[in-house]
Amino acid sequence: MAARRISIDWETSLDRAKDWARQEKKSMLLDFSAAPMCGGCAAMDAVTYPDAHVAEFISKHYVPVKIKVKDRPDIAAGYDVNWTPSVLIADESGRTHSRIEGYVPAEDFVAHLSLALGRYELDRQQFQRAIHQFQEVSQRHRGTETAAQALYWLGVARFKDSKDQAQLRATWNLLIDDYPVSEWSKRANIPRAPAAAAS
Repeated sequence: MAARRISIDWETSLDRAKDWARQEKKSMLLDFSAAPMCGGCAAMDAVTYPDAHVAEFISKHYVPVKIKVKDRPDIAAGYDVNWTPSVLIADESGRTHSRIEGYVPAEDFVAHLSLALGRYELDRQQFQRAIHQFQEVSQRHRGTETAAQALYWLGVARFKDSKDQAQLRATWNLLIDDYPVSEWSKRANIPRAPAAAAS
C-alpha cells in the first residue's frame, strides 16, 4: 500500500514566517533548497515532504518556510548554508536551534524533527518539555542514531533541570549500554582524570 501523500503550506517570506511563528507560538522550519538542480532537494520535495507523517508533523509543530538559495543568497549566507538541502529549525527571531543537512528519508526525517523540538525547548530552558520530547524520541525511534542522540540530550536536560550529576550519569550510562558504538556514546563516555600520585 502506497504512503498517503499530502502537501505542506510553505511560506516563502521569512518576515511573514517570523510573524506567523510568533502568533502560533511555534518554531520555524527553514528549508534551503536548490531544486531541481540539487538531486537531494528534488528528492525531499518529491518523496520526503509529501509523506503524510512528515507533512502532518510539520503542520502541527512548525511554520514551514521554503527558501530558494538561488533567489535569496543573502538569507542563505546569513544562515551559513553552504550545502543543500539544508533544513534549519529557528525561533521567531530567526535564531537557529538545530540543523539537518543532506537528503533524509521520511521516517528518519520525522525522528530528526522530533529531536529538533527537544533541542528547541532545551535552548529555551524549558527543561521539562525538553525531557518529555527527548524521552519520546528515544523510545519511538529506538535502535537508531537519532535515539542515541536523544538519550545524550535527555541526560543534559535532566541535569540542567535537577542540577544533579547522578541524573546525567544514569542517562548517559543507559546510552553507553544500549548504543556502545554510537558517536553519542563516545561523547558521553568521559574518562575520569587520573588520581594524583601519593607523595
